[in-house]
Amino acid sequence: MNRTTPEPPTLTIHAQRCAHQRVASATCQACVAACPRQAWQLLDSGLAFDAALCDGCGLCVAACPHEALEVPSPTPILTTDTGRELWLACERAGIVKTDAGSSSAGLTACLHALTPDWLLQWHQRHRITQVRLASGDCNTCDRRPAQTLQARWQPVAERLARAGQPAPALTRIDARQWQARASRTEQPDPRRRRFLGQLLQGPAPQARDRSQPSTLAPLTSGRQRLVRTLAAPGPRGGAASPLWQVRLDPDRCTWCMACANLCPERALTQIADPDGPVDRLTSEMARCTGCGLCLDVCDSQALSLAGPGQPHPPAQQVFELVRQTCPVCRVSYHRQASPGGASTDEPGPCPTCRRGRPARPDRLVQTSSEPGGNGV
Repeated sequence: MNRTTPEPPTLTIHAQRCAHQRVASATCQACVAACPRQAWQLLDSGLAFDAALCDGCGLCVAACPHEALEVPSPTPILTTDTGRELWLACERAGIVKTDAGSSSAGLTACLHALTPDWLLQWHQRHRITQVRLASGDCNTCDRRPAQTLQARWQPVAERLARAGQPAPALTRIDARQWQARASRTEQPDPRRRRFLGQLLQGPAPQARDRSQPSTLAPLTSGRQRLVRTLAAPGPRGGAASPLWQVRLDPDRCTWCMACANLCPERALTQIADPDGPVDRLTSEMARCTGCGLCLDVCDSQALSLAGPGQPHPPAQQVFELVRQTCPVCRVSYHRQASPGGASTDEPGPCPTCRRGRPARPDRLVQTSSEPGGNGV
């Protein structure tokens, strides 16, 4: 007998989704912080990955907010005799192979690389009530992440419960329990199923316990699908509260709209009024995946991000804005509208000019609106 060590999954990198590919000033280091082997490094020249150091644990996949990283989705054991359950063990749980041909179903490199979205997909497809997890000693494991699967799952399960939506429970088991269950797992014989189906003229019998081949898409952090799942109305008609929330401080904001223009999920949106001078900046936090790109591009530090474990102010933010033209540089800009709508006050300088626009001797700016005026 020998200990089971599945082949390490191949990491696929979608560079075009990465924050550093989208924004030069991106500060995201999620993969760097998650990797226990320093395979990811943020250098002055950019984000670097050393495949020789990667052991395929998948922790960077779960950490990446932009779903730029993926590995093949693991295949759990699906049981139906005592309830619909998933059984999974990490490769360091001490699982022992009984023969060379043993299946790798129910095994994954690291349980903490699984994501709440992955759990919810199995729950939605198979009405899972329990997910039983066998692991080694995570406290002494060199892969131990800063945020465990249980820590990521708890705020999701709590939100679903408050919205009246069912969610599977995570239960810890040991290697002996997993081994006993895996030894009873039957792989259906398709020839036998065809024979019995013809004999009985009925549906082919299903094995009570079996490894369920994974038909899910490759494993990513799944944040986009996760927030859509939480935003969908449940049986009581209500949706779960958002996991992330960006708050805008109107006293700091210059209304440059960089955040709204960049947000990949349109959690911050500019709504223009084609018939008037008033626009709106709205926040729809049910769409927010907590990627932080908006914070990276906000040069006035007007934005803050609250995560799943932090208190969220419940109110949606809506700001009415007035479009104006700077009398100094002639550039259109926004400012917050006075209570009651658009202001008739003369427009003042734009935020850039108020801060002191850098001198540009190669540009000529006409300040006088009168024909033949002399100003520069």
